[in-house]
Amino acid sequence: MPTRESELIELMRDYETLQNSYASLLAKKEDSKIAANLERRQVGEQFKVLDPARVPERPFSPNRQQLNLLGAIIGLGVGLGLAALLEVTDTSLKTDDDVVNALSLPVLALVPLIVSPRERKAVRRRTAMVIVSSVTVVLAAVALLVWKLSF
Repeated sequence: MPTRESELIELMRDYETLQNSYASLLAKKEDSKIAANLERRQVGEQFKVLDPARVPERPFSPNRQQLNLLGAIIGLGVGLGLAALLEVTDTSLKTDDDVVNALSLPVLALVPLIVSPRERKAVRRRTAMVIVSSVTVVLAAVALLVWKLSF
């Protein structure tokens, strides 16, 4: 019996050693699972830049050239429309036919427009100033447009 008892003690010691070794291996396996799981989650959270951002050569919006051209066209249209509206709604009587059509009365006499030399000079000066200022404005607008288009 003492021999069997010593064998049993030896077996029990070996069993406990194997049990401790198994528990250690099982704990290491669980730790590796947790580490792998954590690593998988971190890989999903990490972002990699595939293509770096490019600086644009010119702005995408607003298109200044198109806005300037559209503004000039709209301004010209509004100006021409306003001039046409004023011309159509003008009710002043300028010729003898206008008087006959408006009043249905015969014209007895016409008073000619008498323009003095002083008034002619003033009209010429005014006309010259309007022409010069109009040409200046048009040239300035063209120069501004060319300058804007070059940049």
